[in-house]
Amino acid sequence: MMSTLRTRLYLTAFLLAGVLVGVTRSQERTGDISESEIVSLKKELAEAGDSSSKTRMRRAYKSVVRDAEKLLKSFPSATNHYRVLELIFQGQKRLLAQDNSNENRDALLETCSRLAGAPDEVADLRLEADLLLMERAQSIKKADV
Repeated sequence: MMSTLRTRLYLTAFLLAGVLVGVTRSQERTGDISESEIVSLKKELAEAGDSSSKTRMRRAYKSVVRDAEKLLKSFPSATNHYRVLELIFQGQKRLLAQDNSNENRDALLETCSRLAGAPDEVADLRLEADLLLMERAQSIKKADV
């Protein structure tokens, strides 16, 4: 009976410590995304185009997009998240050029929609995405662009 109680107390203390560590880590990630992480992603994106084969290039672009998405999830309230979103857009655009699939097209258009919500202060980042969305809307209406 006493050992059961002691075991439950240890388990409760362990779980509480785990929750506190998780809360502390999530609070640490509420600031902006560091400039070094953004520069690193830009470098990865540029180097992805230098891959020796199309398969490696496609994998490198996918890796950049995944890394950038993880970064956005780690910093959900970052004020500079549109810069990372723009890198996702560039990576997905290059992926679509490599592999013109519905999945890649849909992902690119979703990212365009996310970028369209960017404030005017970063309008330069959303310009190309806005144009793609406008072109899509016009093609749905079968209008001349």
